[in-house]
Parts: sequence; structure tokens; C-alpha cells
Amino acid sequence: MLLGSARDQMATFVVTGAYRKAAQALRDHGFVVLPGEPAVSKSVIAHYSARILSFACLIF
Repeated sequence: MLLGSARDQMATFVVTGAYRKAAQALRDHGFVVLPGEPAVSKSVIAHYSARILSFACLIF
């Protein structure tokens, strides 16, 4: 994913059921696998999760 495209997609990110499942798996297991067809927001979910996780690390 191009960095500019990632910024655009992050600006309009909406929390979905898929994101909630990925976030829960990340909390429970420390990793998550995001399978799926092209263009179903796997990269956006991964990018958003990484930003939230890095922010949480700064707080603790």
C-alpha cells in the first residue's frame, strides 16, 4: 500500500466487526492473521491496529 493511500484510508477509517475481531485476536494472542480477497481492507485494519498498538505502548 502506498503511504499516501494509507493516510487517506486512515482518515476515513470506520471501526467494523472485522476490525473488532482482529483487535480481539491481537489482544488475546499477540498476533492476527488477516486472510481475504483483495481490496477488503486487510491493510487498513493492519495499519490502524499497528497505530493503536504503538500508541498504547507509549502510554504504558
